[in-house]
Amino acid sequence: MGVDKKSLLILAVIILIFALIQAPGLNHTTLGDEHAYFYMGKLISEGSLPYKDFFFAHPPIQIMFFAVIFKIFGFNLIMLKSVALLANILSAIFLFKITKRYSLHHAAISTILFLFTYTIMTEATYAYGIEIATTFTLISFYYLQKNNPIKAGIFYTIATLTALQSLILLPAILLYLFLKKNKTNLVKFSITFFAIFIIINLLLTLTLDNYFTDVYKFHLIKPKLEGDSLGKITDFIINNWFLSVSFIIFFALSKLRRFYLFLFPIIIYLLFLLISNRIFDYYFIILIPFLSILASQGILNLTKKIKGKHHIIAGFLAIIFLIPTISTTIYLQKTDFQNFQSLNELTNFIKTNSKESDQLFGDLYTTPMLSLYTERKIAFNFVDTNGLRFLSNLPPIERVINQLKQEKTKFIIIRPDLGISTSPELHKFVTEECKIAKQVNDPVFGEIIIFDCQE
Repeated sequence: MGVDKKSLLILAVIILIFALIQAPGLNHTTLGDEHAYFYMGKLISEGSLPYKDFFFAHPPIQIMFFAVIFKIFGFNLIMLKSVALLANILSAIFLFKITKRYSLHHAAISTILFLFTYTIMTEATYAYGIEIATTFTLISFYYLQKNNPIKAGIFYTIATLTALQSLILLPAILLYLFLKKNKTNLVKFSITFFAIFIIINLLLTLTLDNYFTDVYKFHLIKPKLEGDSLGKITDFIINNWFLSVSFIIFFALSKLRRFYLFLFPIIIYLLFLLISNRIFDYYFIILIPFLSILASQGILNLTKKIKGKHHIIAGFLAIIFLIPTISTTIYLQKTDFQNFQSLNELTNFIKTNSKESDQLFGDLYTTPMLSLYTERKIAFNFVDTNGLRFLSNLPPIERVINQLKQEKTKFIIIRPDLGISTSPELHKFVTEECKIAKQVNDPVFGEIIIFDCQE
């Protein structure tokens, strides 16, 4: 299916506007998981292996992108955060290609709904991994639509080796292929996916000491934290209300059978979210392309229903859509794209009061960031200090404390009552054997304490 010049121009304009809005987000620092992933990419670029030399609770493809960037550019925040932005743009391109077969209007509206919906706009420059998996998933669905099950199986396997959330969509794909009554496509997709998925996972399990434990076992044995999944889904519906309403209109005015390829993933994934103990906002990213496709059809059907006034209705809907889009854009510029204000103060303190050979340890959200900016290593590559690791006894906290003592780790960074600082054993260690060397109260992220354990 070729793409004509008019289609290319429309797609280019949509992407350009999105990119201009998101560009300031590429150079802003904020506390979160992404700097841990960046640091792991750095470790790989220096020759370390995930699941062997350091713990990583996700499949490997995401941090491989960061490893390549470190190898070529070193620590370059803009390049590292560009991975997420480019993934979202590539998702938009394949979403456009998928929906272009219905009409140019459907393609344009779907792409706009995807890129300018609240969740995508506010998460577009954050590295979670699921945004990359979403891209590969959409490429897979593009080939499913083109009746190329082998390529679909290959790209879907890549998606599942990027973020485990992609695996949730597997029953939806198999159900769709089964209902199409095309045994050949079902068999070809299944053999391609399961063969590659099993072989790669088996090889990684055999060659990397803790691959299976880190990626699969950990998620099965970690304690189930209480959370309000229904509340999160409700928040998603409210925050993305235009998309949600348009999706409801689709159900009221459309022939569902024509869109099973996109409807099944939504149903399966929402069921997964409902039964999950705890979900996060970025979990919804992989859902939004499918919602956008159906919501777009709902909008088109609505404008067709009102004969003679469809241009007026279309204009009215465009104005309504622009209101939250402009509001979110303002929010991004004024609030979300604000830098971590205590970064310079903390990095200057660490650089001034330590040698290059000194090591850091501590809070998952702050330590990898400070390590990258100060060029101080994280002690024994213990990057992921998520409290669930210790609650799962992976590894026992006592062993970690002994290693901290043996390696004479210089600074331990904590945020009181958050993450690893909630460990009674670590709290006892830092309060009895280390001294508070620096303490800041960040206006956004609260209190951050650096303990000096070599004084």
